[in-house]
Amino acid sequence: MGLYEELIQSETLAAIRDKIIGFAQAAELKITSWVSGDVGEQILQTVAALEFAKAGTIAKAIRGFTSLDLSVDPGDPDPYDASNELQPAARGLLSHFGENTFGTVRAEASLATGTVEFDNSAGIVARTFAPYALTFTWTVDLGGGIPDPPPTYRNAEDDSIYVNMDGTVTVPAGDTLLIPVVAEEVGTRSNAGPGALSLTTSMVNVTATNTTAIVGADREDAEVYREKCRQSGARLSFSDPEDAYKYFASKNLDGTPLLNELGAPVAITRVQVSQESDTGIVDVWFADDDGEPSSEDVDAANANIELATSAIGDAITYTGQAATEVTVSVAGTAKVKAAPGVTTALVRAAILEALAKLFKAYPIGGRDQVAGAGVMYTTDIHGAVATSYPGLYNAVVTTPAGATTALDEGEVAKLDSDAADWTVTLV
Repeated sequence: MGLYEELIQSETLAAIRDKIIGFAQAAELKITSWVSGDVGEQILQTVAALEFAKAGTIAKAIRGFTSLDLSVDPGDPDPYDASNELQPAARGLLSHFGENTFGTVRAEASLATGTVEFDNSAGIVARTFAPYALTFTWTVDLGGGIPDPPPTYRNAEDDSIYVNMDGTVTVPAGDTLLIPVVAEEVGTRSNAGPGALSLTTSMVNVTATNTTAIVGADREDAEVYREKCRQSGARLSFSDPEDAYKYFASKNLDGTPLLNELGAPVAITRVQVSQESDTGIVDVWFADDDGEPSSEDVDAANANIELATSAIGDAITYTGQAATEVTVSVAGTAKVKAAPGVTTALVRAAILEALAKLFKAYPIGGRDQVAGAGVMYTTDIHGAVATSYPGLYNAVVTTPAGATTALDEGEVAKLDSDAADWTVTLV
């Protein structure tokens, strides 16, 4: 291991213990191994643990300040420290590195928000309530299933609605009222389509459902954020390079996250810029982690790009639109070595998680593009499945049946796979 590798990767705890024994033996002490349980062993264990913690902290700090690729925030995957991904998400070395060096701010997770129509039209008495007094729950399956457990929501504060002297609002019998709601759990897990929510606070003859989508955001993916940092220099160019369009699709000129009209960070993570840009015609397609982005995100991206590139004037004909989804059905079989705690349900969940990670990173238009059109390789899908769970082997992807799936310019692969599509055998 070279000097640089030693700086960014700390020693294992076992190696530190062996080194301490070596120091003792070099001092001619009669020590050959650890003796479990006595006071001396406990002291040495403490010294080893402290040295291990110190070395790990120093190595992480060096990684964080040395390279954008090695720097991480708490909660991010870290190839040098598996425990980092288990920590609560928070701003850390990566966020500060990107902000201070590249002038680009990492988008944080947000609570899903939207509006609900409180319906007292069948009521016989007026209803008075304060902010956060009502509970709404995702109860209606709109076709994609309901998360388990179902997300819950509260009526959010709004000074234009809660105008009673005591901070409440009164909805007379026979009336309805549109009120804002906010999820109780941060992130996209609480995102729900129109009509998914129901009022679960007990009120006779009163109903409620959301009239608009309930939308929030997860923290910006670490690799997506790193890519935005790499693109950040293009925002200062007057010639509108490809990276400028990619950057302004989700970041403002000052590097802060771009917000849509709902106040949520724009969730666009993939951008394709047409190959005709040298002729003055620029077509751009947007996608998020799941495929086609929301209309609010597309509108926000287009407005931001047009504002940021306005210095070009009439020299550019620009069009920005959502990528077209191409559904790719994925199914197959796999075997896994039986062990305590291993279940077919866990293995299927790991396979689906690995596939979702693969698809969200696949570029619009696919790989090996010619004039913007490319392919998605079945071997890539097989590789994601084969490495998805420890002890998994003999993975076979039965669909898609061909070696590749064609993707035209502006097309994005949309994953279609669930637990029932995978036959997992414990052996």
